[in-house]
Amino acid sequence: MNKLHITHKQWICFLKWLTYSVMFVLTVTIQGSLLGRFTILGVKLNLIPCLIICVAIVEGMERGGIFALCTSLVWALSGGDFGFVSIVVLTACAIFCAWLCSALLYQTIFPCALCCLGTLLLSESAIFLLRMLLGSVEPMQYLMVLLPGVLFSMVGCPIFYCLSRLITKIEA
Repeated sequence: MNKLHITHKQWICFLKWLTYSVMFVLTVTIQGSLLGRFTILGVKLNLIPCLIICVAIVEGMERGGIFALCTSLVWALSGGDFGFVSIVVLTACAIFCAWLCSALLYQTIFPCALCCLGTLLLSESAIFLLRMLLGSVEPMQYLMVLLPGVLFSMVGCPIFYCLSRLITKIEA
């Protein structure tokens, strides 16, 4: 029975994932309370996909995919826009981007920014298509609202990438 104790390495791993969780909760809080009220040139920012992709690229396919699944599920249950789409798209994109950066590209800020841009375009386009099928948006809003929103949301990519790199060093 005295073998049931947490080792130092397990505490460090717990601290690392707790820090990622705090970063996610802070991002959801900032996005929901501050950025949800204000618009920049008529568009709203969406920082969650950038956070998920940056963590997935830094952590790798397996751990990044589990993080993407858990965070997109929490985000969907907290009232995220068309949450079921976010769960599927963000998890699949996180796994693919982590694989792409580890197998074909370097794990630097530029490939991470490209992956974030692709993920934002894919997830926002999927949500836009669902809204268009439901009749709540018009096709012209894609160019006028969605694309500028994706570009402005890229502001979070360098911040989340640097924070993820720093958090990864906890285990070292």
